[in-house]
Amino acid sequence: MIKLKNLINDWNDKSFENAPKRWSSKYGESLTEFEKMGGKDIVTEGKNEYASIYNMKEEMKEGKFDPKNPSINVHGLGVYSLKLLEKAIKRDLVSAANDLGFESGAKNLNYHLYGKHKPLQSKIKGLWEVYQQMNTSQYKRAVTMYKRKKR
Repeated sequence: MIKLKNLINDWNDKSFENAPKRWSSKYGESLTEFEKMGGKDIVTEGKNEYASIYNMKEEMKEGKFDPKNPSINVHGLGVYSLKLLEKAIKRDLVSAANDLGFESGAKNLNYHLYGKHKPLQSKIKGLWEVYQQMNTSQYKRAVTMYKRKKR
């Protein structure tokens, strides 16, 4: 059993004295010592497990970014545009449904939905994560700034 006293003693350990501070020291400074050294908090990184918007900043710099059809990296499967990913999911679902009625069709559907690698399931969950990412205020602000700059 872990006691609160032991946890407090761990935090008072001398090994933390030279570690970069993770809180702002002066009013108006936006970055902490940890962030200035290039560190990123694990809490905010890697929120998307299945897919994320791919090379958004680079595409914005080149002027090739389409806010309604961004490039999406489905982790472990490849990079798709949003519309192409939607079409691929529809195609895979229709194909799997049309194969039903035979043993191989049931086996194919089982592989897509419950198999070890679950490619279709990864695409669907990734699409949902990207839609959620596109609905954040950070994404909307980046798109607004891009549109203003592009004019």
